[in-house]
Amino acid sequence: MARPKSLPTLKLEAEARERIETANIIDRLNGYVLGKYDPVSMGGKIIDLSQNQVRAAIALLRKTVPDLANVEVSGKDGAAIVVEIVKGLGRDISPAMPDRPAPRVIN
Repeated sequence: MARPKSLPTLKLEAEARERIETANIIDRLNGYVLGKYDPVSMGGKIIDLSQNQVRAAIALLRKTVPDLANVEVSGKDGAAIVVEIVKGLGRDISPAMPDRPAPRVIN
């Protein structure tokens, strides 16, 4: 007789199933929006979803995919992040300030 699965194994399987279903929902919605052909239908029909199907898919995605609109990015100890863009000819064009290193030049 097979040994019963452990709790961590069951949890990993549930997470994997959740990811797969989320990917299927996203693929289906993308296909609908882009007017792609339905790989499941035998007649090669374009993916067509009702308004209720789209709403249900979006509701499921909200439960499985994080909403990036609510993500806050902050620096060390909650301080603001400073972004410096320096253009140059591959050399440092500004001297280093006493409390931080010179900015990197990206070509």
